[in-house]
Amino acid sequence: MKLYIYTQTCMRGGREVSERLIEEYDGNPDDGGDWDVFEGTEEELIEVAGMTASNARKAKAGTDLYMLRSARTILEAVGWGEEHIDQFMDNRTRKD
Repeated sequence: MKLYIYTQTCMRGGREVSERLIEEYDGNPDDGGDWDVFEGTEEELIEVAGMTASNARKAKAGTDLYMLRSARTILEAVGWGEEHIDQFMDNRTRKD
């Protein structure tokens, strides 16, 4: 599975880039300057989402929101429902 997510500097930072835009991109979309590429199996992407959400606790203002949004976007892309995502995010971002 391959997923393109807008970088933090974009207005839509942390949100998925539409397939239409990827298809229209002139060049290799993996080298697009406005998005990051996440690729792997469903399990690998879930692991990335978990690490990203966990690291958001330590991030500075602005970056933390981007990281949380990115993690949520990854989980949505692998087909998780809102309730499951909320539980997952709560567990990963809880301050012990």
